Amino acid sequence: MNGTKTRSINNSTPEVIRQELEEVLRQGFVTRYGGGFLLIPYFQQLEIDKKIELLEINKTNGIPPIKICLAIMNHTAFNGKRLFHLENPSKNDPGLAVLSGLAKLPTDTVAHDSLNSIPIVYSDKFWEECSKKFVQTGLILGKRVILDKKFIPFWGKMEMRKDQHATRHINMKGIDLFLTYDLNARCCIYKQEDYPGNKPGEVGILMLDKTDKIVEGKLEWAVMDKLFCIGELLDYLNRRLKIEFVTALKLYKKRIKEMKEIPVEQFRKMADGRKITFIHTKYKDYNGKLRLVVIHFEEEGESKYYGYLTNDEQSSDELVLQGYNQRQNIENFLDETSFLNLEKLPGIRLNEVSMMLSLKMIVFNIFSSFRRDLGGRYRHMEIESIYEKFLDNQAMVTTRGRKIKVTFFRHKMHDVVAPLYMNLSQQLERKNIDPRIPWFNNRTLEFEFK
Repeated sequence: MNGTKTRSINNSTPEVIRQELEEVLRQGFVTRYGGGFLLIPYFQQLEIDKKIELLEINKTNGIPPIKICLAIMNHTAFNGKRLFHLENPSKNDPGLAVLSGLAKLPTDTVAHDSLNSIPIVYSDKFWEECSKKFVQTGLILGKRVILDKKFIPFWGKMEMRKDQHATRHINMKGIDLFLTYDLNARCCIYKQEDYPGNKPGEVGILMLDKTDKIVEGKLEWAVMDKLFCIGELLDYLNRRLKIEFVTALKLYKKRIKEMKEIPVEQFRKMADGRKITFIHTKYKDYNGKLRLVVIHFEEEGESKYYGYLTNDEQSSDELVLQGYNQRQNIENFLDETSFLNLEKLPGIRLNEVSMMLSLKMIVFNIFSSFRRDLGGRYRHMEIESIYEKFLDNQAMVTTRGRKIKVTFFRHKMHDVVAPLYMNLSQQLERKNIDPRIPWFNNRTLEFEFK
């Protein structure tokens, strides 16, 4: 197979690609991407081949869409940065290509063209159905969520509307990524990409409505940044979705004045020295009154106030504040996604960006599924550490009949990971999952740890 030209891989028929994969598998190989095979059962559980069909990519020749998407996802899982690096790992090691059902990885041009051929309505549907499957597998509970926005800068020359970068504090060109985050699973439930300029209230209603549908009406509570402190959105959550929420108050002058007018004796001192209380207040476009939890403290001789709006009338002021402080979890999540190079956009076309981010978020959720099954302290470990401990391992790949046998020698975490893969085919069948893997020419997997 070393003599096969990359261009012939890109332009050959699915049957030729199947035969080339068979040749590599029969020959056997040792790969540094051995840990990637540990994620295959999670792709099977997701029914990724059926989900890719939702993209309605009509191809009769060339690389099948499932294999192109898997190539991008496996490249992402092993910290691949941009698509123009896609071919490089397969030059001397077929492991990453085989994980994707190929003898060699496609060129970056083929990957870009495939992403760009998908209308955004299909990539949105693809993400929704994948997320629903993560709910069915028990990864996502969807009861307590965070709604937030991340700005991803674009460094090209194309003229477009700008938005403020969170850390640089300057206006830049880029993409707004809106997402809902599951506090239990520590992963994304729903996402939407757009150019800057959308109204936060309208986006917030859409995001939380979609999230509630994905989790089958189990949504109970949402925390949001002050960007989403919009009366219309808060009223929708209270009256239509019937969920509790907490959000930071926008500090307009009249709101600061309102908080300053609260009698001093009404405040209670907290353990950190700040003072806390609450009042009820009217808010534009909100039907009824909202509870406003107020924090007061002195800083460098200046009296300062912060407020948090909620419809939760039962919890203590302190618990409402603690609930809002959980918003920091999404910042930790976004830091985690840096390992998957979330900000390395494939371009500025929204449909291409949407599909690429869907594939990367799926990889993150699969990592999350894996660490959940590892259990114990590994359940709370960041995905980069999970990669280093469990996936960054060499393996020997051989075939035995219709089985692909993956053998790990001195796996770093042998005692922890080996029990998860004992009698894998039987485990999958008990979950009503066909152990045959379509992109492996319907072969099954068998693991051995020595």
